[in-house]
This record gives sequence, structure tokens and C-alpha cells, in this order.
Amino acid sequence: MSTSIQTLTQTKVKVLQPSEPTGRKEEYPTLSLPPNASCPDVIVELLKTDWGRKAPRTLNEIMEAMKLNALHYPKGTVSGRLADMTKKGVLRRIQTERGYGYILIKP
Repeated sequence: MSTSIQTLTQTKVKVLQPSEPTGRKEEYPTLSLPPNASCPDVIVELLKTDWGRKAPRTLNEIMEAMKLNALHYPKGTVSGRLADMTKKGVLRRIQTERGYGYILIKP
């Protein structure tokens, strides 16, 4: 009968606590649009809200707000529609410290 002794080493494990909510996701607006709404319509509806009027919104913020409302469009599509709507005078593009932001000129 052979007995084996196993040596266990103690490993310190850092338990990560959930980070405090920043309120960032709660800040995004909730839209009640059909899932097949056009990309420009979604952009206008987002920028019409208090969230959209509070500050110029970047492409990434608009994408995140769409995602949280289960409205999914490729980043290139949203970027292209923002450019088209800016050229048509629906939106204004403003340089901010976070990059370019967009505001609604005419609803």
C-alpha cells in the first residue's frame, strides 16, 4: 500500500465585486419603434429625446442607444446615414472633445 501526500499551495484569489452602476445605460432613451424602422427614422427619434437634445451625440453613443433598444444596424450604415442627414440639413455635426457629435436641426 503506497500513500501519496499531495502538497497544496495556497493561492490568493481576488474576488471582483460588481462595479458600481455608473448610470450610463440608464441615461439612454427608450424608444417604441417597430424593429423594421428605417435607420434615419431611428436616428431622428433618438435625437428628438431629452437625451438627444442634452448634448451632441457621437456615433458610438447613437449605436449604443440603438443596441439597447434592440434596433440593430451596422456601424457603416449608421455612419453613412449620419453623413447623408448632415448633408441634407437634418442634422448638424459638431466637433467635441469626444469626437464628432450630432444634433437634430429639424425634426
